[in-house]
Amino acid sequence: MAEIGRHDPAVFRPHTDEKRRLRLPGASDEQIVWLTFLLAVGLIVQVTQVVMNHEPRESTWLLVIMMVGVGQALLFPAGVGMLGSLLTVTAWLLFLQAANVWGEHPRLGTVFEIAGLGLVLLLALAFRLYRQQEQEELGQLRALRQVLVAGEAGTGLFPAEVAALRLTEEVDRARTFGRPLGLMLIEILPRDDTEIDAATLAEIGRALARQLISVALVHDLPFRQSALRLGLIMPER
Repeated sequence: MAEIGRHDPAVFRPHTDEKRRLRLPGASDEQIVWLTFLLAVGLIVQVTQVVMNHEPRESTWLLVIMMVGVGQALLFPAGVGMLGSLLTVTAWLLFLQAANVWGEHPRLGTVFEIAGLGLVLLLALAFRLYRQQEQEELGQLRALRQVLVAGEAGTGLFPAEVAALRLTEEVDRARTFGRPLGLMLIEILPRDDTEIDAATLAEIGRALARQLISVALVHDLPFRQSALRLGLIMPER
């Protein structure tokens, strides 16, 4: 026969790395739409201001500098984009100095123009960050879907990776809101004085899995940690 006993909870440790947290990308959809609108309006206002405050030749160069700055902020990673934005503002100031714009135009208008450029670049950087976060979260969802498909198909048990993600979330929720959280771990241990073949152990494991699923509530999560080790996450109890 086989002994069915509780497994040491210290052996099962959920992933606590923040990168393994599962966050739905829908949380940032509104921010992306809002940033897109602000970026479009900012570009229109900035282009209009440049065209009205400068000669055609100066306007052309300033618009080229601005478009290059916005483009690199949208395309490159955050660190590179921030450095590129600083270089864009520096190039803008150097061009104004070389073209003697400071002496020909009112300084207040030029200051507003530079502030507008900085705001447009910040909006572009924020858009890039939100899009990057959304793509990372979608990648996590795709990876999780692959784990689910490749896992315990047809048994009703979730893989250990899914259980680790769920347990991390439930532990945080229990600590934050003071709610109870139960975790049951079961291991099948063959007795030393008996010999059990692999087929018998597999049949015992399937029977145990059916019993575990039958006692699980709708919010519980039954999972398989290894071939002879099962578990059940029980939120709110």
